[in-house]
Amino acid sequence: MAELTRHRLVSFCIESQRYVNMNGEIAFIQPMFYREGSWASGLWWKCMEDAEKIYHDMLAHGIKPEDARKV
Repeated sequence: MAELTRHRLVSFCIESQRYVNMNGEIAFIQPMFYREGSWASGLWWKCMEDAEKIYHDMLAHGIKPEDARKV
């Protein structure tokens, strides 16, 4: 990563998530290989919703955001 950004083969825009506050709903981008309405798509969305709920629960219990994001 450091060499790619240092030598400017391509241009990257990287945003640190350390100080980003995700109090609202978290946006997820569904992978293209899950067809909308399929069983796998429904399971993937449930996993994302569960991860979001656990993330917010961890914040409510005083876990630092940068640690809670590892969920």
